[in-house]
Amino acid sequence: TEQKRIEREFMESERLVNSILNSVDVAISVVNEQGAYVKVNRAYSDLYGYNESELIGQLFTITLPEDHRQLALEQHKSFLEGNPESSNIWELVNKKGTLFKAKMTMSR
Repeated sequence: TEQKRIEREFMESERLVNSILNSVDVAISVVNEQGAYVKVNRAYSDLYGYNESELIGQLFTITLPEDHRQLALEQHKSFLEGNPESSNIWELVNKKGTLFKAKMTMSR
């Protein structure tokens, strides 16, 4: 049926996207409007020391030091309201609590 064909094509598309995301060495995450992770690639998980299931559903601020979280949420809200994409160097924290700096880019 048409519905089954659409479902099959969607699943194939999903597999292709996952394959591409997990074949690059760039850490990539996708968050929803609330700032919760809906997708992370292998490089992202490796960078922060979490597995994908530990991140999905968590706020992206889990990877930021406590004193940076509110500012990051405000910038996320501003971005959703239509402000331009941005790229900045942020202080980040991995699962073990180790601080490091990396360039983060918000894009649509």
